[in-house]
Amino acid sequence: MKIYNSMTVHELFESQVNLYPTNLAVVYNNQSLTYEQFNKKANQLAHYLQALGVKPERPVALCMARSIDLLIAMFAILKAGGGYIPFEPFHPEQRITSILNENQVPFLVLSSDLKDKFLNYEGEVIFVDKAPTSTYPATNPISTSGANNLAYIIYTSGSTGKPKGVLIEHSNVINFSQVFNDFCACYPGQRIDFSSSHAFDMAIANTLLPLMLGMTIIICDDDTKKSPHSYLEFLRNNQINVIKLTPSYFKVLLYAVQGNFIELSNLRLIILGGELLHTIDCSSWLARYPHHHLVNEYGPTETTVGVSLFKFNKAGLHALRPDVPIGKPGKNVTFYLLDNDLKPVPTGEIGELYIGGSSLARGYFNQPEITNKKFIINPFSKNPDSRLYKTGDLCRQLADGNYEYLGRIDHQIKIRGFRVELGEIERCLASHPAIQEAIVIARTDHLNEKQLVAYYILKDKTINLGVNQIKQYLKQYLTDYMIPAALIAVDFFPLNANGKLDRDALPVPELSLNRHYLAPTNELEQALTEIWSEELGLNPIGTHDNFFELGGHSLAGARIITKINQMLGKNITVKELYQAPTIAELAVLMRHIKTTNKRRAKNSLATSALMPLSNFQLLLWLSNTFEPKAKKLNIISQKRLQGAFNKEAFTHALAMLLKNQEVLSYKIFRFKPGQCAQSNLTIIPEEVDLTTLNEQACKAILAKSIYELINYYPWPQKTPLLRIKIFYLKNNVVELQACMPHMIADGTSINILWAELSNYYLAFNKLKSVHDLTYEKLYRRYLENELLLDTYSNKDHDFWLNYLKDACFFNFPAQHVIKNMAAAKVTYSTYLEIPKKATTSLLQFCAHHHFGLNEALCAVLGAALVKTCPSANLTKEPIFMNVVKSARDNPLYDKIIGCFLKLEPIKLVLNPQSTVMQLAQQLQQTILEAAPYQQCPGLLKLACLNSKIVPRNRLIYFLVKIAMPVYARLFPSLNLNPKLLSQLANLASISKRNKFMVNVNVWDSFVALHQENKGALLFNLKSKASETPQFDLLNIDYLLDICFIRSANNKPYLVISANLEPKFRELLGQEIIKIMQNVDLVQNALQRDKC
Repeated sequence: MKIYNSMTVHELFESQVNLYPTNLAVVYNNQSLTYEQFNKKANQLAHYLQALGVKPERPVALCMARSIDLLIAMFAILKAGGGYIPFEPFHPEQRITSILNENQVPFLVLSSDLKDKFLNYEGEVIFVDKAPTSTYPATNPISTSGANNLAYIIYTSGSTGKPKGVLIEHSNVINFSQVFNDFCACYPGQRIDFSSSHAFDMAIANTLLPLMLGMTIIICDDDTKKSPHSYLEFLRNNQINVIKLTPSYFKVLLYAVQGNFIELSNLRLIILGGELLHTIDCSSWLARYPHHHLVNEYGPTETTVGVSLFKFNKAGLHALRPDVPIGKPGKNVTFYLLDNDLKPVPTGEIGELYIGGSSLARGYFNQPEITNKKFIINPFSKNPDSRLYKTGDLCRQLADGNYEYLGRIDHQIKIRGFRVELGEIERCLASHPAIQEAIVIARTDHLNEKQLVAYYILKDKTINLGVNQIKQYLKQYLTDYMIPAALIAVDFFPLNANGKLDRDALPVPELSLNRHYLAPTNELEQALTEIWSEELGLNPIGTHDNFFELGGHSLAGARIITKINQMLGKNITVKELYQAPTIAELAVLMRHIKTTNKRRAKNSLATSALMPLSNFQLLLWLSNTFEPKAKKLNIISQKRLQGAFNKEAFTHALAMLLKNQEVLSYKIFRFKPGQCAQSNLTIIPEEVDLTTLNEQACKAILAKSIYELINYYPWPQKTPLLRIKIFYLKNNVVELQACMPHMIADGTSINILWAELSNYYLAFNKLKSVHDLTYEKLYRRYLENELLLDTYSNKDHDFWLNYLKDACFFNFPAQHVIKNMAAAKVTYSTYLEIPKKATTSLLQFCAHHHFGLNEALCAVLGAALVKTCPSANLTKEPIFMNVVKSARDNPLYDKIIGCFLKLEPIKLVLNPQSTVMQLAQQLQQTILEAAPYQQCPGLLKLACLNSKIVPRNRLIYFLVKIAMPVYARLFPSLNLNPKLLSQLANLASISKRNKFMVNVNVWDSFVALHQENKGALLFNLKSKASETPQFDLLNIDYLLDICFIRSANNKPYLVISANLEPKFRELLGQEIIKIMQNVDLVQNALQRDKC
């Protein structure tokens, strides 16, 4: 999409909303908003802000924690016409209040959790989460702001001691977006993390910019970011493509992966800025991640984030100097290297960098003198309004045209990526009532990192002013990275022969703590002391010495917890380190943390040819292998479309799908519980031309085809596990039919299948931009994560043995049980459409009484069983139910086809006098009781059910009992658990005798609000209604399967499958629906009626 300099930030965002309304805009934990949803929320808040008086050139302070609401507020302020001033809630309140009152900022936007702060602020406070925005329009507001109006004000440290607010206009941000995109080539749908402080301009690339370019922002919380291992896992699990870091934190991550490699296959681009970037660090990273590209970004806040970028990969390392260059000026940006007389210096010579062009800020907020000093008239332009920004940075131009950063000409420094003017800290120190004068310098520590050291002269030498007292005073006015690591009292400041301060003569700090040294008393304290000494560069360190008093900060903390994890096998967080900031306290805390078990060999399944089955896959495999009559389950779907269908594009889409979804190439062994990926496969769609047939003939052929796909088994070797049929009908209509075995797919997989095919189809036709991402190792990772549960404790297993020892199957009256379904010539499944009133009533019941949907439906089923089976032998023993749940608990898994299902056993006492409410409460209580014991694998829980049941079908019992240990020895990579398989053999071989295991399966889409996505039609073709086929979902004897689904035509259905009389299944289904409709009214005791 073309970007015009005359646009505003929000106009560019709104153009992305129009192009990609259903694309995800932002994700935070379990919350997410599409571009359309985000825009509507921002619009409503913007209308509200306009009503309060927000308009162009009226700044609005914004102080909120990192969240979706923060991003909405940013764009709402821009849409209302204003410019925002971001602050962090943890910044000193007095500093923020002083800035706002001195500059008469009229509005302050807060979240209500900060209602007790900023009581001295003189403007109007707006609590964004309490604002009545729902009463305002969701349409784009009419904004009078233009490209030259204020977009935001970022406060930086000031050399005079007073913070400076840099005024950035919309045109500046628009130009930065062009510079950024020219180098980074980002596109819609890419995922970028937002984990940096929004109070600094570095975060513009994580907040405004992604939504201007159609990307997806994934928000990362502070606790995750502070733990390198957790952050790396966050990047991996959330499939992040682009990140932006400071070189300091990049080094921390590098240290973490050196000890514990974490695969980052989806990460494509790492943008590094704010500090000098060392080539050796980049080389070490690219040795581990050779597919990554690194970008060194340069740009003062006054020139809008970044004005030059240098992009490189592993292949370009050999040409780099020890420090990575900052690149060449970007679009509409000009660099000048000048001497003290503002004369250009030759190539290769050192000069001060001056920057001109479209990225230049307007100046400083209410500080015209400093503005004129730093933004000078451009001596090389005939335009009298043209200006240059005097950076204070020393640079030189290399022979290849790139620029190299060499340092500063003043006392401005960078601490952990943050710009710090030493004069601001000195002024703050000197304002202390007991301090006469202060000087702050930066010294390099043992890890080559800058540390602030403050020297001060007391007004009264007899005063005993402690270091902690001074630090507490400074914290009222300065952010944490501006607090000196060391404070040293001196009698005078040394001067050189010219009468100027001799900084080199200032004493090197030697930490002298206010407590006596206490040596380690045990092995753990000794190990911690060694780690702290190495990372803080201090020796000796006593067990009661405080981490913060030793000069500890967030990056040092991150390194320490990484080393503790690697060396001691203890997973602790930075937050826990801060809560226990001495070695003695930390050792006590760590004694209560389990040592991490030695995990399997890294990436053991990543390259393995033979892979194990998941728990649910193993259950399906056992059914297929040892229940010959059982239906071999397939996932099928059909789509009927009208329009010009492009066969070539569809074939291309199938090829891309097969490439990116590894499970479609799997081979499932018939007599071996494992799976492996096959290579060199192709999907060839089967085409049928029905354009010459009448409607009735077409209907018969389509129905026959669906029936054939439903019963398709076995799947041939050397073919993908996907069948696609294309039927060409009259009037430019096509019907697509798809089939996958349930062994490698679940209900969600079919939606992923159609969405992926549509995306690749549209990309082929150049109607959509799609990044070619492969998810080949994700399902392997899911399998590996499931295998980690093999380390379950005996305590968990003992709990489930005890928990299920009294659970029994449900005993249906014999007259309703059909022992030979084939002879009876009846189907296993009964379909009943559920009225909207029933689903609405059930959801209201759940919301009002705080029940989960599964709990409520299981309670309804229990009540219906009691009602329809008065002759059943109901006792005080609970019945056993299996709840089928989705295992897609990782956002990454929402992108891939696979069988992500698990079983959760529950038990329920069916008392004839119990109400639905009481049954739901009983279920809620039993689920809470079992919650602490979830490290036991799902199949092992299920196997615990039959611990006292004697097998009846000896043949099947011995087949499984003998075969499984043999498999376990022959194929160790399958990770088979002989004990588990032995118990499952017992379970599979019992004779039920009218006793039924009960399964409850609620599809994710059952209560989903079904809406056609405007502008996001599949294949860009019009959807046509097609009949939903009704077939046997399951055909396993003595298994009652209750399934709540939503059909292709968006109707909720209840499907009951069992070897029971069809009339009785219908009676049970009608009772379930009746109870759902009246669920809040059914509070009288349930009375048994005769069948």
